[in-house]
Amino acid sequence: MKKWEEKSGQIWCSWPLSLFFVLLSAGAAIWALCKTPSPGVAIGILGAVAVVMTIRPQMRFLQHAVWLVIITTLLIAEVRSIRKNDSDVASARKEQQLKLETLNTESETIIGDLKTTLAEVDQTLRQTQPHATVRFQNMAFGDKYNELKVDTLYTFNYAHVNDGAENAVNLKKAATIYVGKHDDKKTELIFAQQFEKGWPRNAEVVRTGFPPNIPSFSTIHKAFTLDEMKQLADATIYYFVRFEYSDSTGKWRSDTCGQFQMDKQLNPQVAHGCAVFTNFRYSATPTHR
Repeated sequence: MKKWEEKSGQIWCSWPLSLFFVLLSAGAAIWALCKTPSPGVAIGILGAVAVVMTIRPQMRFLQHAVWLVIITTLLIAEVRSIRKNDSDVASARKEQQLKLETLNTESETIIGDLKTTLAEVDQTLRQTQPHATVRFQNMAFGDKYNELKVDTLYTFNYAHVNDGAENAVNLKKAATIYVGKHDDKKTELIFAQQFEKGWPRNAEVVRTGFPPNIPSFSTIHKAFTLDEMKQLADATIYYFVRFEYSDSTGKWRSDTCGQFQMDKQLNPQVAHGCAVFTNFRYSATPTHR
């Protein structure tokens, strides 16, 4: 038994085995430094090398120095491994956060699209139900238009009808006459803003219902100022008309802008539309999203 123990001790203390452990540990240290494994693997290698160095017999100064270099290298590899792991975790969290934000954005877009689609479907269903449809027909002079004078009150009649299949109730209607440059969008926008400022203060309210398919007309008056009469030399007469009413499907509006034909002179017998303020049967109830 003593011979076996002596033989084992000689082998354990032999320089070939010592060189083997040094080369193996150095190789592991270099591999860990170059590959930067996970912190668990790096700490495992460091622990194994520390165990081997601890149970080795007494070593000379040079051997201690070599093992110290190996341990230092493994410590550096461990620190790099921890930093890399922290960086990878931070990057993964950032990527996950970006994916989550993208998913949230896509979800909001999908929900918004669904709300829009549902609103359109609801509006389509309402339009196909029996409803009232108050429509402007025409605007006409009620006086001799070829004898226009300053500060003289002139009559304008505008015809309208309910083309729907249901009574229009709580009807409000308003029409305003303006004088301005013909076929000019900027002029039309200014008149539209002026009309909106006067609505609904200038509207006529019809308390009784407006039944379907019974033509009707309303009358407004206009006295032209001296400046407006001067403009009519190369301008035209605009009219802005709005109807607001309710039925079983909701509250609705119809807007119409028109202008009398301007050839060499004003021709109120011919009219055409504007570039603005032309919107047929749209909801008068504000929507909140």
